[in-house]
Amino acid sequence: MTKRRIAILTGGYTAEANISYKSAATVLAHIDRSLFDPYLIDIQPHQWSYTDENNNAFIVDKNDFSITTPTTKITFDMVFFALHGSPAEDGKIQGYFDMIGIKYCGAGMMEMGLTFDKAATKKYLKSTDVRMAKSCLYFKNQSIQTIIDDIQMHLSMPVFVKPNKNGSSYGVTKVADAGELEAAINNGFAYDNELIVEEFISGREVTCGVYAFNNEIKAL
Repeated sequence: MTKRRIAILTGGYTAEANISYKSAATVLAHIDRSLFDPYLIDIQPHQWSYTDENNNAFIVDKNDFSITTPTTKITFDMVFFALHGSPAEDGKIQGYFDMIGIKYCGAGMMEMGLTFDKAATKKYLKSTDVRMAKSCLYFKNQSIQTIIDDIQMHLSMPVFVKPNKNGSSYGVTKVADAGELEAAINNGFAYDNELIVEEFISGREVTCGVYAFNNEIKAL
């Protein structure tokens, strides 16, 4: 049986790159090499590249997502995302793969783009009567004092202050006292130009991942 070539994407354009490298290392350690040939592709703002076992680096040709070595041209059967943050979790790279016709794991461009934007997701879910924490959205061009005043007017402490489009808890602060808001706001804006502030809900958090296989949705 011919083994399938799998591009494992890591890195990314945000602070979450450090988490992405750890995720990719875990995937590489556990992938079944009797079935797959994995290639670790480092996605950086200045270039996309692959480094082989001899530490030779090759630039990815973005025209067809291929790698050309001195002996061969490598193309891929599938892309596996170990890539956190942009350009994967915001749907950008899924759109790229859709356009050039390469299959990938996970959700598509629209779903990723919507869910990476916390405020947009909450607005969408409101139409389905899903209960959620009360929140407000702010922008970096607003004054800090205006944001603080608005939070105190519309939300109850404690609150979570966090970047609207970022993950892995970067820039997230739980604030119990209004005197802590300025530092929390500055911390959040260090990672995004948009900030979402949500009221704290006390309770147990429950998560259930799902995936599609053979036209059936399976819950983990």
